[in-house]
Amino acid sequence: MFPSTADYLNSFMNPLIEKIRADFCSALENVAQAPVCEITQPTIRQFYPHKYGVSTKSIIHHNERNYRPKSGDIFLLTSSRLRDTEDLYEPGEAFLMAFVIGSQRNWNYTILTSKEIDSGFGPILPLITPKPKRHLATYMINLTTYMRIWWALKRCLYSSKSSLIQRVLQYDSSVRNLLNESQKSAILSSISMRNCSHDEGCSKVKLIWGPHGTGKTKTVASLLFALLKLNCRTLTCAPTNVAVVQVLKRLMDLVLRSHDKYGNCRLGDIVLLGNAERMNTNESDDLAKVYLNNRVPILYNSLREWRSCLASIKNILSNPERQDNERNLYSLA
Repeated sequence: MFPSTADYLNSFMNPLIEKIRADFCSALENVAQAPVCEITQPTIRQFYPHKYGVSTKSIIHHNERNYRPKSGDIFLLTSSRLRDTEDLYEPGEAFLMAFVIGSQRNWNYTILTSKEIDSGFGPILPLITPKPKRHLATYMINLTTYMRIWWALKRCLYSSKSSLIQRVLQYDSSVRNLLNESQKSAILSSISMRNCSHDEGCSKVKLIWGPHGTGKTKTVASLLFALLKLNCRTLTCAPTNVAVVQVLKRLMDLVLRSHDKYGNCRLGDIVLLGNAERMNTNESDDLAKVYLNNRVPILYNSLREWRSCLASIKNILSNPERQDNERNLYSLA
């Protein structure tokens, strides 16, 4: 059970990051088979120290898979062709990661790099033309799909579509906002006990204690409401009829408000047992709807009507020709 819609959406963030890490590690293990191209003419963008405009060209080699970058690509920039991950730690070998922001025509791209690109020019000697350093781009993974998922999760927190997520989660923020932190903690810890077995040595008893007026009844009613949404059968007892009625009234209020929004909880899922006079069930329509002695005759009458309907259906299915003839005779009459 998630405390809020934000907690539910944020729960996807870490697994998404882990998925990206796993895909990148898998690409590193197969770096020898990764497609490659050469980066030429890296030009730094003004005011952006790690943003470059670059051109690419194919590597003419019968064993190489030529690589043409696309938006969202992550590639490694090295000075030599990688045959193994150990090549990244060779003396004198420097590498960096680059992310393709956008592409243009004629193999021109804009990239973001993890650090500044080393052009490879040493000290300029007289009459000697320096030779630029070679830059090879080895494709790793593409982040486009992951970025769409990431931003979709972020947008859902603030968009009108969050109401749809709340409906699926059956989460009522107004109920949670009525509780303080200690009440929320008591409810969440109580619900977590449903997944604890005796074999694990966990305690199956939870004590919610507090002085008068600290909201114990409200906390218990909210806990029952959460368990009701989880389809968990719960028996609630109290030493007095008044205490049972107080909890029930708060629970019914939560159920009615939730039914208006999501329709997932109904009063038919609640049954009240006790002394009718001391509970004053006749003076409250809401209590009368869930009181067992009132529910039994209503259910009996409903079942009796259904019994006659089922009998008619049984006759039609068992002898359809006779039923059809009787209907035709009735029409002629």
